[in-house]
Amino acid sequence: MTPAQEAPEAAACKHCGAPPETGYLNALCEPCRDRFAAHPIPGWLKLAVVFITAASGYSMLRFPAVWRAAVVYQHGHADEQKAAYGDAAAEYEKVVKDYPDADEAWVRLAAASHRAGNDRRTVEILNQFRGKKLPSAEVGELNGLIHELQASHAVRNQ
Repeated sequence: MTPAQEAPEAAACKHCGAPPETGYLNALCEPCRDRFAAHPIPGWLKLAVVFITAASGYSMLRFPAVWRAAVVYQHGHADEQKAAYGDAAAEYEKVVKDYPDADEAWVRLAAASHRAGNDRRTVEILNQFRGKKLPSAEVGELNGLIHELQASHAVRNQ
């Protein structure tokens, strides 16, 4: 026995009162059944799906570049650990070229440039931090570089 056969016959559509369609569990006329069966997707849901799809697509397009920059940054850090400061500075230059707002990479570049003997580049980098708010660890590192530069300048001028 099917659900339609078990349903008692209703005298009127539950929504509008017209004669119902036979053979269905819910007593609705054909126009009401068609209207209730066609549930449109709300506009806000369509917009949300478009936004999420666009954001995901953008993220997926940017991922390879972000990954490369992270790998290059790690190479620079490894070069610094090996005291290959010229190589480290070259790696950090690649990172700041792609991500000019990456303050941590700029600080590492300044340190590597100074230790590689490129004081002119170090001073250029330090000047761009003038008046900028940074985390205390980065401020400490930059202050240390400034003191080292001042000390080496004082020694050269004697």
